[in-house]
Amino acid sequence: MALAHRVAGTMPDGDSLYEHPSRGLDHGAWVPLMAMYPLGDIPVLQLGLPTHDPGRLLELGARLAPFLTRAMLTKGEVPTGRCTPLSRAS
Repeated sequence: MALAHRVAGTMPDGDSLYEHPSRGLDHGAWVPLMAMYPLGDIPVLQLGLPTHDPGRLLELGARLAPFLTRAMLTKGEVPTGRCTPLSRAS
């Protein structure tokens, strides 16, 4: 929980922040981790993205960058259900 609280402390005051310590992992995180670490003996901090706005996501990445270390596995994904082709306005 210490890492979760440090990450939460870097978020802007105006952003909503929800902590769910008793909630299990999302299947997008749980399934690959189950295959990679079947004993479940690693700590996991799962974050949800608050927006699809590229500028805000880049800002979020900059805020999270100091937490990345060589001893940390970082996993990201883009849900295929949310990907839509770009189209031009007529």
